[in-house]
Amino acid sequence: MLLQLQEQEATLRAQTDDSDKLTASQKKLAAFNAEVAGFDKNHLTAGQKSILAVQDQVRAQLQVNAGLEQANAQHALAVKLQQQNAELTQQTAQKQQAANDSLAQMTMSSPAYEQMTAEEQIRNDFADRRLKLDKEVTDHSSALYSQETDFLATEQQKQLDIVTTTAAEKAKIDSSYSLGFEKRGDGLGYHGGQCLRSDEKLCHQQL
Repeated sequence: MLLQLQEQEATLRAQTDDSDKLTASQKKLAAFNAEVAGFDKNHLTAGQKSILAVQDQVRAQLQVNAGLEQANAQHALAVKLQQQNAELTQQTAQKQQAANDSLAQMTMSSPAYEQMTAEEQIRNDFADRRLKLDKEVTDHSSALYSQETDFLATEQQKQLDIVTTTAAEKAKIDSSYSLGFEKRGDGLGYHGGQCLRSDEKLCHQQL
């Protein structure tokens, strides 16, 4: 009698839950409990007797399966939330970066600002690639994840080096151009706007 009442309680509890939130094993367990509770103990068929003989084992296995399914569902939810949080953190960082860039543009020289924004674009691109890698390879302790992470780090540094080298070469060219501009009057005896002729009359004559 007590067992039957307990089985009925389990059935009622299952019915009050949102069925969409139940795992497959939980639904099977609820259905099994309902089936057993509906047996007429005074008029059991051979099949019902065989079910009652193993009901404890069946119920225990379904409970184990239900627990595993719940754990898997929780893990999947945790991964999903972690990815959403990472995306939100990235959006916040991008907004802060945009604000910093706006201020930097007002205080930095054009070449320095150009180099800074080029480096930021590279870092942002590889940050997106790492975020995508995190989604595709969930086992961050795997050799594949480590290999891909190292590869991304190497390629990012290569691209940053290209920007740095290019900026340095541009600076040299600009410096040479500026020096040449200052010496544009060398043939006239000028350097930095000053006449270098021993005889200033020659400077004026050239002008």
